[in-house]
Amino acid sequence: MLAGAIEEDSLEMVQQGITPKLRALQIHNSTVYRWNRPCYGISPNGKPHLRIENRVMPSGPTSVDEVANAAFWLGCMVAMSAKYDDVTKHIDFVDARDNFLKSAKFGIDTTFTWMKDKKVPVTDLILHELLPLAREGLKMRKVKTADINKYLDIIEARAKEHKTGARWALRTFTALKKEVTNDEAVTAITAAIIKNQKENKPVHTWKEGTTADLDNWQPTKIKVEEFMSTDLFTVQKDDLIELVAEILDWRRIRYMPVEDSKGELIGLISSRMLLRHFARRNQLDEVQATMVKEIMIQKPVTVTPETNIMEAMNKMRDHNIGCLPVVKGKELVGIITEMDFLRITSRLMERLEKK
Repeated sequence: MLAGAIEEDSLEMVQQGITPKLRALQIHNSTVYRWNRPCYGISPNGKPHLRIENRVMPSGPTSVDEVANAAFWLGCMVAMSAKYDDVTKHIDFVDARDNFLKSAKFGIDTTFTWMKDKKVPVTDLILHELLPLAREGLKMRKVKTADINKYLDIIEARAKEHKTGARWALRTFTALKKEVTNDEAVTAITAAIIKNQKENKPVHTWKEGTTADLDNWQPTKIKVEEFMSTDLFTVQKDDLIELVAEILDWRRIRYMPVEDSKGELIGLISSRMLLRHFARRNQLDEVQATMVKEIMIQKPVTVTPETNIMEAMNKMRDHNIGCLPVVKGKELVGIITEMDFLRITSRLMERLEKK
């Protein structure tokens, strides 16, 4: 065991009609992550279930794409196992590993080292070798011809169009970046994905997203997590004030959250507070070192990542403050400031002016 002792008697619990958690098995599964693995869990309704997790197939992005991926992979596995008694005699593990790493990096642009040291672009490999294998494998498992054609035709079209979900997203983001900012580009991409997913269109038929996909983007629906800064600089209560001043000046920021050793928010310091502190110290000609805990706000007003932007703005206005630390439970996960709200407002005004 990697954790504490497990006291539950699973067999006795089953005899009593109680569902055991099988924590030892779950811990084991969390440390051994195979490409295919059985996973035990308890559903929200309290009933146990066993599922097979497969990490080989790429995600959709639509349901029809996902089923096509599964049909393609399963068909290939069935046919290849029948065609090759020992695949290691036809391709070295070193080449298989290299193919894996290159495909993770270059995707559909990859050139594979295939059987008998053959160099082949992945699209050619799919069209001329793997698709015929997949069709054969699915037929061996008595899959209906109509289903084989429906799903493998999607794989064929994807290879011919040279378009995957990742390539679509990159192309769309590159095009949108010429017109809008990063966060608006990402928002437009997300809106376009949702629209296409609802229509269950295969990804090779998707048109690139445009700024028109932002039309349904309503400011009142924005959450803090969409605009908060997560690249945080923090200090602890026993740090010197001079350290805070140096970091604020170095990073050109105006607010510094204070964390404890657990990463939980316990205070906040602003540049205005530092100015007042140093002005008072100069007047009194003090030389004694001051720690963060002596001047920090001990219970700063906070929001959660799910807080609505309008609610966050109202909270800043009501409390007459310039920033809101973002916490999840007690843990500090981000910060949003008046400058973020100015960015949001200016972009909305620009869009309204264009309309």
